[in-house]
Formats: sequence, structure tokens, C-alpha cells
Amino acid sequence: MNWLTSFIEISPIILSSIVLFVVRDDKNWINWSVILIMLGLFAAVATVWIKSVPSTQVSDFGIFWNKANIVAEGGHLYDSEIDYFATNAYQTGFVLYLLLLIKMFSANTFAMQFMNVLIQVSILLMTYVISLKIFKKVKIARLAMFLLMVDLDWLALNSQADNQYLGSLMYLITMYLILQGRTWTTIASGFTLAMGWLIRPIGPAVFLGIIVYLVIFEINYSQKNFFQELLLKVAVPAGLCLLTLFGTGLMIQNSGLNPHGLRSENTEWKFVVGLNYRTLGTYSTELNDRFKFASTQTNVKHEERQELQQEISYLSQNNNWLKLFLSKFSLLWSGSTNASDLVGFDKTHSPDSNQVVELIGYLGSMSLIVFSWFGALQLFRREYNSKILLLLLPLLIFAAIELIIEVQGRYRIELLPVISVVSGLGLFSVYSFMETMNRVKFSNYLAKMDLLQRIPLIRSIRK
Repeated sequence: MNWLTSFIEISPIILSSIVLFVVRDDKNWINWSVILIMLGLFAAVATVWIKSVPSTQVSDFGIFWNKANIVAEGGHLYDSEIDYFATNAYQTGFVLYLLLLIKMFSANTFAMQFMNVLIQVSILLMTYVISLKIFKKVKIARLAMFLLMVDLDWLALNSQADNQYLGSLMYLITMYLILQGRTWTTIASGFTLAMGWLIRPIGPAVFLGIIVYLVIFEINYSQKNFFQELLLKVAVPAGLCLLTLFGTGLMIQNSGLNPHGLRSENTEWKFVVGLNYRTLGTYSTELNDRFKFASTQTNVKHEERQELQQEISYLSQNNNWLKLFLSKFSLLWSGSTNASDLVGFDKTHSPDSNQVVELIGYLGSMSLIVFSWFGALQLFRREYNSKILLLLLPLLIFAAIELIIEVQGRYRIELLPVISVVSGLGLFSVYSFMETMNRVKFSNYLAKMDLLQRIPLIRSIRK
């Protein structure tokens, strides 16, 4: 595939972004018409994507879906103490959601997939309203939503029982509630944060980032009642979040669904994988096979701790810490998610079609990352807006944690809406600069023509 063909294939995306920048934004009915058209087009494309890939659930998604169906039929969530949901009990929250879907729609894979589409549409809408709330510019919000919706790597896993989408939506709702600036919405955000944590357990990073933001930027320490604000806007939401998690864990434990509740019984494994220099912190079947024959969790933990000590010693002795961190950071934020391959698009389509899809997926992800750099520069140049830190602090903490635990390209999916908010600002700044330059050139042209009119010889020739 040559570059000309590639450009022709992505040119509709480029032209669409230009149209979104050019369309007027001073009429509410125009703004919402544009948004609804975009959401409708996305929903149609996302549904077509679902029907174009195999419905087989793979990897962890297959474990989630198959186990949920087994439980719905009266079976057990796990069979031994070293099974997935025994060692990763904190993932049980997502099973509750899948059980609800199965209760409503039976074991209908398409129903689960279409719910993912509706959740993705909701994520796009939340991305728009959050960007609008922060930057107060419709065009920035439009472009932020657009950059996310054309990222095929973000879209592609909607055919799977993936907890990243629903978790991402709950985290975005949490941030939106806090951005309202009202005491009751901030308190309510504690509950939605707990829901996101239950569904997608990156909760500690999001929780810590939000608490830091609330303590530093939402409390007015110069007022006499600052202690009351600290209590209502920080302690109560945090307490509500943790209480919801604790209560749900007890409910899961007492119901018999998972005797381990929501605990993590195999924390060491994430570090064993994440600090393995030979695999650059990614999942390794060979490494997994080394521990799967252990008979009890105690034996597994003992072997993993020994392995972890060896990995730490290897990194220290060979001064490979920085190399490992840089490789993992690159994989997480600029590496391919391989989402289209993971869901089996290549199995049902020609190599040429698969190549086009991979190109579009890669360019979509790279557009988000590259324009986020421009957006970050604009954040430093324009008047400081502390509200953006509500999004960036959880992102930065998540990125730091991923340096020492297992990493995959698709792990960035739940936080891509945050990046798209910054990317929307970046793309808007690029188009604004180009618009300004064109105006300057046109003004210079007019000035030049006016000068020519003043020259007698030129004026006489024109007559």
C-alpha cells in the first residue's frame, strides 16, 4: 500500500475535522444537530463493526463472559484456589454487570455488544460536555469528540465483554459531577467513582488523582468554614466511595458468588510481569506456565516472590530500570493496541482490508497522541485552567503505576477520552493558526493590490 493510497483512504477523516472547525458555533440548535449526527454515524459504524468480526470472546473477555454465563446457569465462578476469579477476585464487580445483562437479555452476545456501543456513544457525549465545561469552546469540544470517535483502536473492542468501556464512562461521569462545583454533585461523585472502580479496577489511580485535586483546588482555605468544605467535598465523597466498595465486597462474599469478595489474592503477579525485562513488562505465556501448576495460592505467592526478587536484582545489576520504563511507556501510549487482530478481523477479511483497518487504527491513535502534545503546549501558553488537572492527575498517576506492573497497549483505552480532551485543544490550535496565517496572507494580498492601484502606470494599464 503506497502513501497516496493511504492518504486517499484517510482524507475523508481530515476533511470531516476541517468541516467541524468551520461550521458555526453560535447557535445551540446547530451545535446539537452536529453532535447528534456525529453520534448517530458513530453508532452505525460501531454496529457494523460488531457484525463484521467474529462474536467469539477471547482472552480475559472470554473468561468474563463464559464465567458469567456459568454462574447464571447455577454454576461456580471458579473451581480451584488458583483459578482466575480466585486470584483476581477484584474483577468480580464486572461479573455482576454481565449477570444483569444475562438476566435481562439471556445469553445474547449481540445484546452485550450493542450495550457496549451505547456505552461508547455515552462516552463520546461525556467527552464533549467535559471539554465544553473546561474550555468553554464548542469547536474544541467537537474536535475532542471527533478525535476519539475516529480512533479505531478505541472502538474495536466493543465486540468483547470488555470492562474498560463501562469503567471509563463511570469515571467520566465522576469527573463531570465534580466539575459542576456543587457540594451535592461532589458527594454523588463518590458513588459513581466506586461504580467505576468495581467495573474497571484502575480505581486507586483515579481515586488518588481526584482526592489530590479536591484537596488542592476545590477547598478555599482562606474561609473560616474551610474545615466544613474539606469534610463535605473530600472526606464524604471518599468515604462514600470506600464504603460502597466495602459493602459490595461483603455482599459478593456473603452471597457465595465469590468467597474472596473483591480482594486481590495475587498482587505479586502484576509486578512479576511488569518488572520482567525480557518481556518488557508485557504478558508472557511462558512466565504464566511457570506458576500454573502450583497447587495452592500460598505456593504460587512464594514462587512469585522469589521470581520478583530475581527480576529486581537483574534490573539493578544491569542498570536496566530506565530502559524498561521507557519501553513500557512507549508501548502504553504509542504502541498499537492490536485490537483489530485480537477480535479476529483478519480471520474474516482479506489481507488488504486488514491492512487498511490497521492503518486507520494506528493513525487514529497517533493523531490523539500527537495533537495532545500541541494541546499540552497550549495549556502552558493560555490562561491557567486548573479544572483540566482533574483529568490529568489520574492520568499521570495511572501512567506512573503502569511503569511497574503489567502493561499492554490496550490498557490506555479507558483513559483515551481524557487524552482526546487535550487533543481537541491541540487540533483546534493548529486549525486556528492556519486560519490566522491565511487571513494574514489575504490581508497582505489586499494591501499589495491597494499599493498597485496607487502606481499611475499600473492604474493606466488597468483602465
